[in-house]
Amino acid sequence: MTQVLELELETLPVLPLRGLVAFPEMLIHFDVGRLISMKALEESMKAGQRIFLAAQKDIRTDVPESDDLFLFGTICTVKQILRLPGDNIRVLVEGVSRALVDEFIEDERCLFASVHRLETENGRTAQKKKQALVRTLQESFEEYARLSSHVSNDIVITVLDGGDGLSGGLCDTESAGGIPYQAGDSGRNARDPQTGKGHSRAAQRDRDSKNRV
Repeated sequence: MTQVLELELETLPVLPLRGLVAFPEMLIHFDVGRLISMKALEESMKAGQRIFLAAQKDIRTDVPESDDLFLFGTICTVKQILRLPGDNIRVLVEGVSRALVDEFIEDERCLFASVHRLETENGRTAQKKKQALVRTLQESFEEYARLSSHVSNDIVITVLDGGDGLSGGLCDTESAGGIPYQAGDSGRNARDPQTGKGHSRAAQRDRDSKNRV
């Protein structure tokens, strides 16, 4: 089995996510409109552009506190910040590592967290069993991609070339590839995650405003 290692503690500003999940080694973008999130971004610029992204338990909570957030999240690097009309910000981040919160720290600047960076190492699972699990995972995802219009060919190729990356990158790629909608996406081909149907830019903007972090 894969073993999880807790590494050294690091204190980082916390940006709560709603309707979105970040994964290690992946680029995601989203719109930021809440004051708590803007302050976290400001503090991340003082922390080497590193920030801790944690999902909210209830996306309807507008001003989340520490009890409203999951303890597992992702340490990310802020790659780009783009100012948008209406005092909103579009952010591009890259996932660095999974992390587990040791302690949330309330601060007048923003919410901080002391987090353990998590890494995985291969356990004692037999190589043949690993290969069989990877093949099953790849075949299931290939079938899903064939039936779904949400998954790009690039994602499919990445998964099929995943090799023995069962404990980490391959699973992250499949999880991210299976998410049809990201908060802040405003592309022409945006689709509803439940119906799979495309929707207008006006409807997309309305959805973005509700899911803005």
